[in-house]
Amino acid sequence: MLDGQLADPSVADVLKTFVLLRIDLTDRSASNPARAVAQQYQVGTIPDLRVLDAEGRVTATVRARSASDLVRELGALGRK
Repeated sequence: MLDGQLADPSVADVLKTFVLLRIDLTDRSASNPARAVAQQYQVGTIPDLRVLDAEGRVTATVRARSASDLVRELGALGRK
């Protein structure tokens, strides 16, 4: 759902300051190892964009849906 926004050049530029991990949570079957990740981080809706620290703790949940909102929110997080 965020594919278009993530491909936007301005979003791609701000994302260079982050390490990205994309997990497909569309398959919620018990045999999908990604299900454990969804449960660990209490993912309720997809897409779900989280910022984690080096220890795997959530430091921010990004709710933006437009490319300009993503640039603003992620840019502010990258400056912290």
